[in-house]
Amino acid sequence: MEREDVVALSRVILRDALSHPPEDPSSFLVRVTSGTSGTQPLVIITEYSSEAPASAVAGGMKRIISCSGSMGVRLANALIVRKTAEGAVVQVLPLDPRDLLSGLDDLLKDFRPQVIYGLCSYVMKMSTFVRPSVAHCIRRLTFVGEILLPEVERHLAGRFPDAEQDEQYMASETGGYIANRLCGHLPRNHYHPALGVTIRILDADEEGVGDILISKRIFRTVRLEDYRVGDIGRFVPGVCPCGEPVTFELLGRKGIDYVKLVGALLRRQEFDRVLAAFPGLIRDYRVEARQSTKRGVMQGLVTLRIHYPGGTFSADLVREIREKIERNLFVTPSKTFADLVSQGVFKPLIVEFSDGPFTQGHKDVKLKLLASTA
Repeated sequence: MEREDVVALSRVILRDALSHPPEDPSSFLVRVTSGTSGTQPLVIITEYSSEAPASAVAGGMKRIISCSGSMGVRLANALIVRKTAEGAVVQVLPLDPRDLLSGLDDLLKDFRPQVIYGLCSYVMKMSTFVRPSVAHCIRRLTFVGEILLPEVERHLAGRFPDAEQDEQYMASETGGYIANRLCGHLPRNHYHPALGVTIRILDADEEGVGDILISKRIFRTVRLEDYRVGDIGRFVPGVCPCGEPVTFELLGRKGIDYVKLVGALLRRQEFDRVLAAFPGLIRDYRVEARQSTKRGVMQGLVTLRIHYPGGTFSADLVREIREKIERNLFVTPSKTFADLVSQGVFKPLIVEFSDGPFTQGHKDVKLKLLASTA
């Protein structure tokens, strides 16, 4: 199954819910989302469940910061926490990059959060606003949407010395894929599937690495079957010391449709749209993205390689091409690449030209996420 199949399933679920309304409507949440990849909006109907990833965030804590995804996602997480908190009063403070302003440190001092749930790149930026007295109040950092890199984990361990760090692996349109609490026997980016979730690895190479396929129930009797989530991974042989028979390692995006980086989204569809403004100049392209972490500051580094047989380009023309791409390439719903360069989230785009054609494997990959740099 591909993402268009999930869109079709969402329509079936909506039609079923409208024709056969649930007996307990308060047990369901309805929202419109563009999904993880930010394309083709769809209506998602979610049943509140103690198995939902957001329900595990509170874990007996009373004050939570939610900084993951759109405002709709953050509000949905707040509703799930409230619904599954079993009568406890839980306060949720939703934040996004626009809140990283002077005065946030006073708000955090007043709120005194115990849990932060969201993107690790956002938590890195927010950590500069957290006073030491507030940092010691935080007991858990739960990350979603980005791979937690070792240097980021070390930096945040220093900033929040009393907080345990864990991760969730999920998609906004299909829910969670792994057990809510991470296994203490596993290293980072290694997981056991959640109850009712089946994992397969498709088209594995000699190292066992291939496309991750997910099967799970998403609503009533509607199931995903072998959904290609867009990530690559491999199985870890043997039974875990905890007794779980299945363990897999997440290795990141395969890069066919989009790459997540420092809280932004590099989409192939968006690159295709912007580069179409250069007819005859750009015959083919490749994008390589990586993350740099220096002195606790994360930045995205993006290189655009353009195939143009014959001819060289002046520095002025290369700069003109780069600036036009930066101004027009959206990497969030409302921000362009240039906007995030001005905010220090990305370094300026690197544009390189290749005289020869790019080598093409059996998969049509144009975007690639490379290992991070220090």
